[in-house]
Parts: sequence; structure tokens; C-alpha cells
Amino acid sequence: MVNTFHSFSQTYGYFEMRAELPAGQGFWPAFWLLPADGSWPPEIDVMEMLGHDPGTLYTTVHSLAPGQTPGNHTMSQGISAVADMSGGYHTYGVDWQPDTLTFYFDGQEIYRTPTPAGLDKPMYMIANLAVGGSWPGDADASTPFPAQMNIDYMRAYQASPGAAALEPVFHFYDAASGRHFYTASAAERAQLESAPSGYAYQGVGWAAPVSSSATADVFRFTNPTTGDHFYTTSTAERDGLLSDGSGYNYDGVAFDAYASSTAAGSQALTVERFVNTESGRHYYASCADEISYIEQGHAGSGWIDEGHAFTLHAPTTNMFGM
Repeated sequence: MVNTFHSFSQTYGYFEMRAELPAGQGFWPAFWLLPADGSWPPEIDVMEMLGHDPGTLYTTVHSLAPGQTPGNHTMSQGISAVADMSGGYHTYGVDWQPDTLTFYFDGQEIYRTPTPAGLDKPMYMIANLAVGGSWPGDADASTPFPAQMNIDYMRAYQASPGAAALEPVFHFYDAASGRHFYTASAAERAQLESAPSGYAYQGVGWAAPVSSSATADVFRFTNPTTGDHFYTTSTAERDGLLSDGSGYNYDGVAFDAYASSTAAGSQALTVERFVNTESGRHYYASCADEISYIEQGHAGSGWIDEGHAFTLHAPTTNMFGM
């Protein structure tokens, strides 16, 4: 076991470990946070793995609601199917904010839960390899020894006061049709990557603010006839498409954007929306050169600038594990 009890604790922020975990009956590697004042709960389990099932990742928050006792506490848990964690190094992280806890595996969100009351005091980090216990079961003749949990690093980042938590917006492109597709849903990303859809994954296209009082939903529509995708933060546009038989199907909220461009700060990225009057396709340009290229007719005829679509951020190097 390694821990930072005597050297470091922090309230809120992003905590991450990169490690290679051992597989085998009875092994129980974990990366977790405990209060520096010695109380329990709360507890944040950034990752736990059972050695006999190295493809299942457990992320858990233990908390104490009013009237509860430690033996009768609240537990919120995510169970995620991931890559074999014993097959190489992977990163495990949690973004602990006053309102939300968001867990990540290799930079991709896997679980999110509201921050419970009382989870607002300094916590220290622990990484350990346990063997045996009621949950993983005892080691047996099949358990490989010696075994080790190889840790590359454990890191903690302070939360920036007033800064919005960000999530990745995944970008897909269909070269045959020229269509672009954006989503913040890890499930949609996995579906497109595994199914023969024609879309190729382009990486993280944008960094969107996590939903809050300062954000607005970005609604997505799809035209099943043309394959066009339409994005808008306007409830009037949304309601119009829902009621006028436009041929578009409502997909729901694709991601969030800032309700006001000023709320995004100096690093804001405002995306411009174009529509082609000949094909009916929409396109979303995110840089001045791209906008100028389209407006000068280099992308072909029929394109009309419909103005600002929404404001978020451009992803930077190493953001979301890129």
C-alpha cells in the first residue's frame, strides 16, 4: 500500500492513477480517497477490480445521510465493462466537484453521480493491492504468485474556482457522404465504433461544459432520408422541428454549451452553423479559417451562414487523456 495521509490531502479536484493491475483469484487492487480527519464514511473508490474478473471496473461513493450510521450508510456504485486491466497500463480518475463526481477510465467518462452531503472535507489518496476478503474471495491454487500492482503515477489537481467541469464531445465523419456526427455519449461512441455505420472516429472534437445553471442543452435532430444532423440550443427551433413535419427525428440532448458566450471566458470557441440550400445539409465550423473558406465558396455552392450555433471549448493536448 502507498498513501498520502502524512503528506497530502485536498478538497475537490481531479485525482488520477496510472497503473497495471494483476489478474488472479483473490486479488483486489484499488485506488481510493479517505477523509484526513479519520472519519468514515465518506469514501471515494476511484477504482476497484476483482482479480478473477479484470475486465470489470467498480467505482463507488460511500456517504452518510442524516440519521444513518456507518453500518447503514449510502453507497452509489458504477460497474463498467472495460479493457483487460491486467493487460497493460490504464488511467483511473475522478473529478470531484461540489455538485458532481465524475469517474474516468483512460480519459473517458464511465460513471457520474451527485456529490452527497458531507463529502466536502480534505481527503488523502490510497493505492493498495489486497489479497482475499469476503468480496474477491480467497486466493487458491490458481492464483499466480508473486504478483504486483505496478503504479506509474498518482496525481491530484486542484479545482479552479469558478471554472466549469468539461466533458469530451466525440467527433465522427462519414467520408462517403461528407456528414459529421457529434455526441458526448460514451455509449453512442461505442455503438458507432462497433457497428458498420460508415462513420470513422475522428477523436474529441470539442470540450463541452458539464450541465449546470450556466449551460444550455444542445438538441440534436437527424433526417433519416438525407442523413443530415441538426444541432441547436434554441428551444424555439427545437419545438418548430418537433411540430412542423420537417422530416427530422428528435435524438435528444447531444451535449451542453454555454448559455452565454461570456461565461466561457477567454478560451471560448464559438461554432458557426451553415446550411446548404441545395442539399439541405448543415455544417458546423469551429475556426475562422474554416468559416472564411466556406463563405468564399471554396466548399462548393449553396452554403449560407446561419450565425452562431453554440459556444464551448476546443480540446487541448492531454485533455481527457488525448
